[in-house]
Amino acid sequence: MKLRINWQVFFWMGYWLAIAYTNSRYDDHFAKYVLSQGAMMPVQIAAAMAGWKWVMQYSQKKKWMVFGGLILFALVAGFLNRSIKYCWTVPQFFPDSTIELWGWRYLYDFFDVVLAMSLYLTAQLFLQYQINLRLTAQLRAEKTSAELQALKNQVRPHFLLNTINNIYALARKQSPQTPVAALRLANLLRFVLYESEKPAVTLESELKTVNDYIDLEKLRFDEDRLKVTIVVDCEHSGFPIPPLLLLPLVENAFKHGAGEQRDGAYIAITLIQKGNQLEFRVKNSLPENYQLGQDGIGLSNLERQLELLSPGKSNLEIIQTEKDFEAFLWIKNHH
Repeated sequence: MKLRINWQVFFWMGYWLAIAYTNSRYDDHFAKYVLSQGAMMPVQIAAAMAGWKWVMQYSQKKKWMVFGGLILFALVAGFLNRSIKYCWTVPQFFPDSTIELWGWRYLYDFFDVVLAMSLYLTAQLFLQYQINLRLTAQLRAEKTSAELQALKNQVRPHFLLNTINNIYALARKQSPQTPVAALRLANLLRFVLYESEKPAVTLESELKTVNDYIDLEKLRFDEDRLKVTIVVDCEHSGFPIPPLLLLPLVENAFKHGAGEQRDGAYIAITLIQKGNQLEFRVKNSLPENYQLGQDGIGLSNLERQLELLSPGKSNLEIIQTEKDFEAFLWIKNHH
């Protein structure tokens, strides 16, 4: 509210002095024109503000009604200005001049008011446009943030459910690896509950979570049933990325690839980070008679997150054959 008042004060002061200067260019009576114009400023300000309220109230209705109201305000204000000149400012400041209350010169006063109203309405419309732009951007940001949060909330129970099922399977077999698996799960929970709320985490932190998840999954498989290879070429371990961006690709490889194969399964993970770009590739074998396009909510969720987080600066490519499934994620860091 204070900002709106301040700009109007500067606007009307500038208008007042500009009109006074324009009128005084030929006779060097600037001070007199300042006082003369000042006497008429309240009328012009009132007409302009009334016109703005009229526009705001009736702009959604018939346009002739808006236009007619503005013309009426200008006619009345022009007559009041003419009356002020006739009764006071001309006799007081310009006694050698003559003025008539009525006549064609009244049009000068009418158009003076039209000018003031036009400039004021233009300034108000521009200000309103800027406010609407900011509100739209704010609403869009809030909507994006809410949708991202919903997507993260969708991933968390999905990923945690799979992990808990893995530990449950180990416990039923009375595996000595169960305590190790529980510790891995605690690390994952810590990341999901605290780190994933941040807008970005370091690549090192995200990779540690991925490795914990891989170690947890590998406990379910014999060495000859699944082969996992990981190649990391990282130039900067502090490279910032959104949390839980890499994990869905790895989880998908275990769930829809190795998890459904009896033997000979493999998962090949490659991460390359150079400069401001990151490439993450996960390739896994598929079981026989696997239906093409049979992936879970993780990948579609990830695609939507990328659209919201970095449109035009990331890409997720899926290549699927009868024997292999490959997901390639490319991210360009804009920080």
